[in-house]
Amino acid sequence: MYCDEGYLTHTLPVTKTQIYLSKFLTTLIVSAVSICVIIACAFFAYYTEERWAIVKMYLGNAKLITLLAAISIFLEFINLIQCGFTGIILGHKQNRGKVGFSVLFAAIAETATQIIVLAFTACAALFSSDFRLLFKTNAIPTQEQLYFVFALEITVYVLIIIFNALLNIKLLNKGVDVE
Repeated sequence: MYCDEGYLTHTLPVTKTQIYLSKFLTTLIVSAVSICVIIACAFFAYYTEERWAIVKMYLGNAKLITLLAAISIFLEFINLIQCGFTGIILGHKQNRGKVGFSVLFAAIAETATQIIVLAFTACAALFSSDFRLLFKTNAIPTQEQLYFVFALEITVYVLIIIFNALLNIKLLNKGVDVE
């Protein structure tokens, strides 16, 4: 969005919302393919019948839990990229040190989103005794506990990603000096 030819992007006959959504969708697709390749590589590198039997013994429905874990990792990755976009947009609003401020604002945005996830996790632990046990013991979590954790995490990350995307679009629509 803000490279040497970035001004050309902002002279196109499209809205800034469309520019942002095109960047976001491109990132989403590339990330999804990358996560699938990582999972496939890990599967081919480490899969044996014995290891899968151990996973099934501890987790029960290992395929569903593996899918939920992959979705969670994917959403965390998308959140990280969204925070990077926020950093770029806010950093380029500065007069000097645009790259440095971009990194700083991205780190602040990522830290803020992780604090939000931690706050939701802490709130869930207050209301669920089973969930609280995950923090107090070294026992392997049950399927129900894992489903609850993944459902909570996926819900929170989806809400954060939507909020952050709307915020980024609003910031981008306010205008940025591309120079």
